[in-house]
Amino acid sequence: MQCSVEDIVIHTLKVGIPPSYEDIPEEFRVDIAGLDRLDDDSLWRISHSQKTEAEMKQYNSLLEANSSR
Repeated sequence: MQCSVEDIVIHTLKVGIPPSYEDIPEEFRVDIAGLDRLDDDSLWRISHSQKTEAEMKQYNSLLEANSSR
């Protein structure tokens, strides 16, 4: 059974580990495992960080370029 990334992240933040790494899509496993090793302060900073409008425009441009490959 595959879960959405959002469900996995929420579960990881609630209990500290994902339900099963096999349920995580392969391309996200390393990132999710990295969250499990972060301390509370680091997770808090990440969860409350925001990107600038310029950063989001660049991010969206990169996503579009990547999806057209």
